[in-house]
Amino acid sequence: MIKTLFSQYKTAVLVIGIILLLTVYPQIFKIIYMSGRDFGRSLVNALLP
Repeated sequence: MIKTLFSQYKTAVLVIGIILLLTVYPQIFKIIYMSGRDFGRSLVNALLP
């Protein structure tokens, strides 16, 4: 059922997904920025041993 729904309304599902991504992404970026500027440094230290 979900597969047929997705195939019928592929562009609508894609547009809704992009809209959801654009609404959620700035809030995530704001949370990361408010958590401190050393977030990027700690992320790099975690990724690079």
